[in-house]
Amino acid sequence: MSQPVEELEATRAAVVARLYRTFAAYPFRRQMWACAHCVTPEEIARLGRVPLEQLSGSDLQRYAWKALTTWGEVVDFKHFLPRWLEIILYGQDDGFGLEFRQIATKLAYGQWRSWPRVEQEAVETALLLCWRLLLAQPPATLVWYDAAGFLRSMTESWESPAPFLRLWEEATGFFPLYQLALFFVEEGPALAEEPREAWQQGEWPLLRSWLFSPPIYARLTEASQQWRQALPEELSERLDYYLDHLRPLV
Repeated sequence: MSQPVEELEATRAAVVARLYRTFAAYPFRRQMWACAHCVTPEEIARLGRVPLEQLSGSDLQRYAWKALTTWGEVVDFKHFLPRWLEIILYGQDDGFGLEFRQIATKLAYGQWRSWPRVEQEAVETALLLCWRLLLAQPPATLVWYDAAGFLRSMTESWESPAPFLRLWEEATGFFPLYQLALFFVEEGPALAEEPREAWQQGEWPLLRSWLFSPPIYARLTEASQQWRQALPEELSERLDYYLDHLRPLV
């Protein structure tokens, strides 16, 4: 079942504290590697002038784009990771483009699945909480926009959609259904015929069979019938159309 907002807030604080605790072994390195043509010593030094937890989205923006490719190594990425994830979890990127897909890409590039298990688990917990927070709010509320954008990002760094789909099934209330209806009308037609390349990686084809399963169709029908007045009119109309034209797998 979905958690009350107050419980999610407490969980968010605990997850962030765990991230800082887990990656505390990676201090700021003033002499970290960087491409001399791309990054100046002053830019590196600036990130070490305030405590990590006080860095803003603006402070991290340039590093975020260059991390692991032209600025810093994995140990440096691990140093900044708790604050980066904290900013995303709290939706505090200040409009400076700390996109969710960006951190997912960097995690994959940094081969996070080869890290010590305790580090992987701290990141897993944070990413799953990102998903639960997304499902508890309307689209475009946090740093990421909607379920489709989040899950596409996860195809780069998570082997299977199963944990995310299970949490979606367990989530109750209007907003998880809103996100499901939006995902169905945006991704359903393509998934029914020729899935995007992202949905064909690893175990992600599971997404198609899940979306077109009878239980999910039942939830979509519930969204169409019981929440019609709460859904945007255009979304409601498109949902009705695709429920009539896209049939569940049996």
